[in-house]
Parts: sequence; C-alpha cells; structure tokens
Amino acid sequence: MLTGGTSLEAWIDRQIAFCLRHWVALSSLFALAVAGGAVAIPLLAAGGYDTLAWLGYKAYRVLCPQRPDHSWFIAGEKMGFEQRDTAIFVAGAIAGPVYVLARRLGFRKLDGRVVLVLIVPILYDVFSQMVGLRDSNGFWRSLTGGLAVFAIAGWLYPMIDEDFQKALDTIARKQARREREALARAGNPVAAD
Repeated sequence: MLTGGTSLEAWIDRQIAFCLRHWVALSSLFALAVAGGAVAIPLLAAGGYDTLAWLGYKAYRVLCPQRPDHSWFIAGEKMGFEQRDTAIFVAGAIAGPVYVLARRLGFRKLDGRVVLVLIVPILYDVFSQMVGLRDSNGFWRSLTGGLAVFAIAGWLYPMIDEDFQKALDTIARKQARREREALARAGNPVAAD
C-alpha cells in the first residue's frame, strides 16, 4: 500500500534497487530490443507494411543516417540502421551475459590502456573514411564496432557494478532504519538503537 511519504519512499527504493540489481540484464535487453527493431523494419517493409516500416525508419534515423551502402539488407530491404550500429547494439546485447560469466570466473576490470588499444581500430576505420583515405566495408565496420563495445564494457561495467552496489547498500541501510523506526512507533522495545 502506498500511503504516506515513508511508504512511497520505500516503494521507490524497491523499484530503484530492482533496476540496480538487474542493470546488466536490463541494458542487454534494451540493446537486444533496439537491434531487434532494426531487423523488424525491413521485414515489415518486405511484408508490405509500408507505413509501419516508414515509422521505424524515421525512429531509427535518430541513431544513424541509414546510408544504403553502409547497411545490411534483409529480405531485399535495408535494415533500420547501418552495419556499425548493428554490430554495436548486438555486441551490447551480448556484452552483458559475457560480463556476468567473466565476473563469475574472477574477471575484475579491463585495463584502460588495453581499452585504448582496442578502440583504435574503430577510430581508424571511421576517420580514415571521413577524410577519404579509404573506404570501409561491412566486415570492418562490424568488427571495429563490436570490438569497441566489448572493450568499453570490459572497462566500464565493473565500475558501474561497484557504484550500483554502493547504492544498493545505502538503500538497504535506509530500509533497515525505516523498519526500526516503524517498530519503535509500534512500541517494540527491541527496536531501540
């Protein structure tokens, strides 16, 4: 029941705690949903659902310019975003389960210098195309995009985990304090600090 400020605060804390405990799964599901939407758009177009496909293309336009020569095609129709974006979101969906498994096996954190080395390929691929030194292809766009996501996740996810654990500890202390105060109001002498 959500009566009074304390009950509302406790309910909000429970919702936040749920998100903090399950953030890896939630972020992976989000990335999977975005990638799945990009796959659904050409299937909708191929199936004759032109208005829905058009709306999908417009929505995904926020993520990238959707150049046909930089995109994968499904059923003869262009995906909702480009090859590099496809790799980035697919890697984002996979990075979560990989991180959870690696954490269980004792993985701590990818060194920042290793991350820098692993993101150099995407920087080279993007900037060498921008200045006209070379033209990339789907393989390199996908490889460099996915590699960058895994590198950043290996460095960033452990830090997020640590910060979220601290937040969960704070929420648990607040909940324990609320319970002690409720017992004290009810006249329970055990609740006294």
